[in-house]
Parts: sequence; structure tokens; C-alpha cells
Amino acid sequence: KFNIILDCNGFSLSILPGFSEIKRLFTMMQDHFPDRLGVLMIVNLSGPGQLFLKMIKGIISEAVKKKIHIVPPTGKGGMKMLKVLVEEKFIPTWLGGTDDLF
Repeated sequence: KFNIILDCNGFSLSILPGFSEIKRLFTMMQDHFPDRLGVLMIVNLSGPGQLFLKMIKGIISEAVKKKIHIVPPTGKGGMKMLKVLVEEKFIPTWLGGTDDLF
């Protein structure tokens, strides 16, 4: 299994492909790799990012929805939440962890 920390800083709806392509991608991922995803941790989620998340939640399975976690800002419990989901040595330094590879 793999865990993903997705930084949505600078996210804009204008950078996305068409909805049919997004739907095909998510359908393929959950149909062909259903047990590969551990957790998806989303940080710096903006208004457009929230809109996109609402859009895709309608096409993904309940099992995948349960793996998605919106991480609050670091000063508001974000680091505490990340530590519950993943070991601190794998949390990037820019999020308050000790992994300086990125």
C-alpha cells in the first residue's frame, strides 16, 4: 500500500482536464488498484480544491472516500492528524515532519 500527501497549494480548476477524463482516471484507479491506496492526505485545500473534491466524491467508491483525509493547517492540528496517519519520519519538513527529501 502507498500513502499520498497531496499539497493543493496553488490549485486551480483551470488546470484540470475535462470531467469525462477525470471520471475515467478515478474509475480505472479504483477498479484496477482498489487495495493499493493506504490513505490520501490533502493539505492546503482551497475553495477550488474543495469544489473538485465534492465533484469526485460522486464518482468514487465508499471505500476510497474513507481513505481521504483533509488535513487542517499545521497550527490547527494538522501535524497531530498527520502523525496518526503516517510516521513522522515520512512527513515532509515543510509540514512539520522530519523527511527532508522533498
